[in-house]
Amino acid sequence: MSDPPADRLDVSEKERAVRSSPAVGGTRDRRYLESLVQCSPLAVLMLDNDLRIEQCNPAFERLFQHSQEEILGRYVDDLLANDKLREEALSLSRSARSGEVAQTEARRLRKDGSLVDVRIHGVQVVVDGEPAGVVALYEDITERKRAELELNAEKELSERFLAVATQAKEEADAANRAKSEFLANMSHEIRTPMNAIIGMIELALDTELTPEQLDYLTIVQASAQSLLGVINDILDFSKMEAGKLAVSPTDFDLRDLLSSTMKPFAEQARKKAVELACGVDEEVADRLRADADRLRQILVNLVGNALKFTPTGEVVVEVGYEAGRSSSLHFKVRDTGIGIPPEKQKLVFDSFAQADASTSRRFGGTGLGLAISARLAELMGGRIWLESTVGVGSTVHFTMAVEPAANDPHPDPVARISRLRGARVLVVDDNATNRRILEAMLNGLGARSTTADGAESALDKVTRAWESSEPFDFLLLDVQMPGTDGYELAGRLRSDPRFHSELMLMLSSSPSGTDSERCRELGISAYLTKPIGRAELCRAILRALAEHDGRKWTPRAASEPDPPMPAVGPLNILLAEDNRVNQKLAVRLLEKQGHSVEVVADGRAAVDAFSRRAFDLVLMDVQMPGMDGLRATSIIRRHYEDARRRTPIVALTAHAMSSDRERCLEAGMDAYLSKPIDCRKLFATLSELASA
Repeated sequence: MSDPPADRLDVSEKERAVRSSPAVGGTRDRRYLESLVQCSPLAVLMLDNDLRIEQCNPAFERLFQHSQEEILGRYVDDLLANDKLREEALSLSRSARSGEVAQTEARRLRKDGSLVDVRIHGVQVVVDGEPAGVVALYEDITERKRAELELNAEKELSERFLAVATQAKEEADAANRAKSEFLANMSHEIRTPMNAIIGMIELALDTELTPEQLDYLTIVQASAQSLLGVINDILDFSKMEAGKLAVSPTDFDLRDLLSSTMKPFAEQARKKAVELACGVDEEVADRLRADADRLRQILVNLVGNALKFTPTGEVVVEVGYEAGRSSSLHFKVRDTGIGIPPEKQKLVFDSFAQADASTSRRFGGTGLGLAISARLAELMGGRIWLESTVGVGSTVHFTMAVEPAANDPHPDPVARISRLRGARVLVVDDNATNRRILEAMLNGLGARSTTADGAESALDKVTRAWESSEPFDFLLLDVQMPGTDGYELAGRLRSDPRFHSELMLMLSSSPSGTDSERCRELGISAYLTKPIGRAELCRAILRALAEHDGRKWTPRAASEPDPPMPAVGPLNILLAEDNRVNQKLAVRLLEKQGHSVEVVADGRAAVDAFSRRAFDLVLMDVQMPGMDGLRATSIIRRHYEDARRRTPIVALTAHAMSSDRERCLEAGMDAYLSKPIDCRKLFATLSELASA
């Protein structure tokens, strides 16, 4: 008889060896083998050649819930398989009976009808070369299957989450790209007319103006700059989200900046009967180095916010050094408004948040400015925080790092007021904060100031001073006072021969069209719009002194002279600009400096003009219909550039995103100016490029 296949279990040789062994008897060996089966942790089932059950072990009984007595003689596939599992079970049994080693993972039926996951091993038993049955082993893999299912579920969930996250990122990137494009287009559409507005105001300010016209146009100019700041807020928020918000330190005059920033709020404060004031500690230097534009942006946000939520009382800006440190300024914007509950105070610095949802309906606004202000304070080396009491008011504090400015070539007008030192000045104002600020300002200029809270107190102090032979040199009178206002007080003083020659300056929260005439009738030297800066006060005093001494004086002469424009010889300039108002503005500015200008309205015309004649410099608007400035510059650089000389090309763009400068320089441009065009930056750029 031939040897049985290797995948069959032939026990004949084993049994013969056991019977002939002197050490182990046959009965003992069979008991040993039976003990192994009975003690096996795997479920074991002995089947005959027809796959009827002959024997099972306790592990089988525990796993499938059948006792050996109730399953003997039954077909295994009828016992352990239901209708759904029968075909698979029969196939496995046929494989084992045919002599193959059958292995699989499947489910089998328990006595209670439940299914159990098992790994099955089936092998044919051969005795003396003849099939004697099948041994089936069942390993319970329920826990392993459960772990695999959990692992697969976690994997599937992770893959789904990754897919969702990837899709969300792609959508967010697309949204950010769309937002950036929208902001760039919006910036262009708004900045283009703003360029004309601000530029034309500058041209008007350079003409002969009355003091009243000068005051009005200065306020319009500051308001236009504030409007431009709102546009910048929107762009800055986008940059803040992208982590691209930056600061640019420059030298600036702190008191002038505060005065010009506060002026546009005067009319709004007057309409609400809110007193607006600003004071700077005398030890704070006039000229400092920091980002003046960002500082103005924070102040506009905070003062505008304070006015919005202050129905009556006052809004005051106070500035000093932080804890005696000359390297850090501490600003306080204090109001007597509605106040904010403690639990909601942190919300005001969140983007698009307000302390109460109803405030957006009552007062308007998105809450964007304070979030930007907080970030700007951090960028400038400081921080921002809030103190507030409901029904009493709020104070927003912020700090910023500063450095000393370089030597100032344009001295403060304070240095030109030697006659003010030792002068006796009376400040008449019903608001205690204004009195305190003006008193500190005058004392810092070397004057000896006295204050009065109303007309009667002022008349008494003026009379006493005259009687003691120490009359006041100047009177600063507030217009809006309860009872007797500033004009009535001035009239009563002028009607008394003793005070007829008193120098008077009028303080007004909001000048009207009749102020100038009333001041002339009463012999008042000047009127000043609150809040008043120190430099502005000095200029007004200069005017009063000049008029009192009979010397000719004009507002421009008394103002601190502007630094001269950078000198540059006459240039032949090509201007490519599609907006007609901006064309006219640029031509006027350039021709006033002696330059000749050829104007074209699009990039194609710019290329044609450049190909026909030589220019000393090109001013190229970036966004124009047809061929834009970037394309025109590229063509000029490739096809029409004189190999012996590179013609400077300056980009003029209403876009304000950080990538615009890089795009312009990559296209072959030499410099970049953003609209609205700053005249001094324009002529400084022309001077630099023309001399290169």
